[in-house]
Amino acid sequence: MKAIVKTKPGIGAEVLDVPYPELTPKSVIVKTIACGICGADLEKYLGRMSKYDRLPAVLGHELSGEIVEIGREVEGFTPGERVVVQPFTGMCGKCYYCKTGQAWSCSSRRIMGGMAEYVAVPSENLYPIPENVDPEEAALCEPFAVALHALHVSSFKILDTAAVLGPGPIGLMTVMALKAAGACLVVVTGTKDDASPRLELAAKIGADATVNVEEENPVDVVMDLTKGLGVDVVFDTTGNQKAGPQGMQMLKSRGKLVVIGHYPGTMALADPSYSGYSILGNVSYDWDTWERLIPYLKRRAVDFKRLISHRLPLEEAARGFELARSKKSVKVLFLPQL
Repeated sequence: MKAIVKTKPGIGAEVLDVPYPELTPKSVIVKTIACGICGADLEKYLGRMSKYDRLPAVLGHELSGEIVEIGREVEGFTPGERVVVQPFTGMCGKCYYCKTGQAWSCSSRRIMGGMAEYVAVPSENLYPIPENVDPEEAALCEPFAVALHALHVSSFKILDTAAVLGPGPIGLMTVMALKAAGACLVVVTGTKDDASPRLELAAKIGADATVNVEEENPVDVVMDLTKGLGVDVVFDTTGNQKAGPQGMQMLKSRGKLVVIGHYPGTMALADPSYSGYSILGNVSYDWDTWERLIPYLKRRAVDFKRLISHRLPLEEAARGFELARSKKSVKVLFLPQL
């Protein structure tokens, strides 16, 4: 079967023929319907690997699919059923983090490779896709879980105000989550490269104001809109070391900066003692987020289809990653069966 594989350091990935996955007693084989490019996938494609990465590795973890085989000890699923995958696996179950409900910090954790025609998935990592949800939309559950968990971490309340730094897929999903949660003001910032289509889309999905930071001072815009108070919460999805300090200047007293994007180095912090703001990191999500996410999706509280800009076969891996790199896309999906 075909898969997009990162085989060596440096820029790039290859479309290779790889072995069909092995079915175990507690796993299922999923035929992949759709798999999105995450910012972490793009980082790997560009050769910037994390401490959890091992080569060679099949890329991709935002996936939905159809069950084609079931292990003999699996219950509750049937062949032909469409599912979305929570992609983290391999946690030890014994360390401090696993025992305290923070398994995503376990040093043993691994992430499944979804940019393949078929994937072996532990049954506990599967969630049935509601009948009223398109499987392509369901592939975006994983990044939306990140956005939902960020709101939870921030203790966001109805009628709070917010700024979202960066209109990439996670940023746009954060906008969707904020508006669904009752935000009374959401400001989205981006660069000239984000202006079309990303900032334009941010306005269409509910942002009350958008700011091209190369044309306007985003802090001034936020302060004008809030009559000098600042916003309750800033969500930094950029991974840009300059964005966080700018976000702090947008906060009202005792506001919160939630860092979602991954910085390549350190971030300069302002003195929090006077204004009393908080800086919070948001690492992925937890199981509870996923348990809440699927019913949320079933109620059609958000419309992910508006975020899907490109659908490509696996053979067009290079084009897909270059689209994501150039910001001329929003969410790129690979459809292995295309």
